Formats: sequence, structure tokens, C-alpha cells
Amino acid sequence: MRYNRRVKPIKDITIIQDDREKQPWSFLTKYYKVKIARLAVGDYSIEGYEDKIAIEKKSGIMEVLGNLVAGNRPRFERMLERLSKYPVKTLVVCEPLSGSLIRFYLTILKRKSRCQLTEESFYYWLARTGIGLNIPVLLCNKPDVEHVVIKMIEQCRTRLNQL
Repeated sequence: MRYNRRVKPIKDITIIQDDREKQPWSFLTKYYKVKIARLAVGDYSIEGYEDKIAIEKKSGIMEVLGNLVAGNRPRFERMLERLSKYPVKTLVVCEPLSGSLIRFYLTILKRKSRCQLTEESFYYWLARTGIGLNIPVLLCNKPDVEHVVIKMIEQCRTRLNQL
């Protein structure tokens, strides 16, 4: 199957954006009606399916690593557990996977705090989230996020009839 960069959004979908989202995806308003409301899990959903579809957004690997630091980890783990119970869910990290970036960010975190995370613990977290909790984790370049998210929403739409 060939990847098609052309975006053909489905206009009759209304996206629900969590009211706590600090850096929303502005591109969504080009394609869909967006309502702001409180979501139980995730940063985005589709209206009418807020209890079945959840998209959690992380602005980059540094935000994920910050969530994995000891003081923040329990809250992050609880959120992942709630997310894992949704039939359609994903975690989108708006940065590509790069070992050198992970090492760089860990160096910064270790200077700021007594962070004991390692590169291996990040990879463990990826495996545990994807396989253990059955939450797909998408790591993609910021320029590609728009296309990836629109395609995801289209795929969610095709799953709506199955829910």
C-alpha cells in the first residue's frame, strides 16, 4: 500500500479537543469543526465517541521523558492505564525516534534534576506501552504530524461502525 500525502478529510466529523490542551493542533480547524470540552482521557476524540476514541498528544520526546521522571511517573502511568481501556486509542509523539536525541534530552534532565532514566528505560517504556498496554505509539516529524493525524482520524471513522 502506497502512502498518499493528499489529505481528504471527512467533513461531517467534529473533533473534541480537551480543554486542558496547552498546545493544540491548529491544523485540525482547517479540516474539521473543533469543539473544546473536558475529556476523561486523551487530548482529542471524535464527538459522540469520547468514551471509545482517544488520541493523546505529546509535543516531543522531551515531554515523554519528563512524564517518565519519578515524580511525574505515577500520574502518567494512571493516564496510560485509562487510555489502554479505550477500543480505539493512540499516543502521538511529535518528534521522530532518535537515539542521539534521547541521550541529549536525558543529559539535560540529569542536569536539572536527579533523573535516573536511561535510554534503555525509554525503549522499555515504548515496548511496554505498545505491547503491554496495547497503545500504538506514533513518533513522527512535526511536518508530517498533520497528515498522520488526519489519516488516523479517517481510520477512526472507519472503525466507528465496528464499535
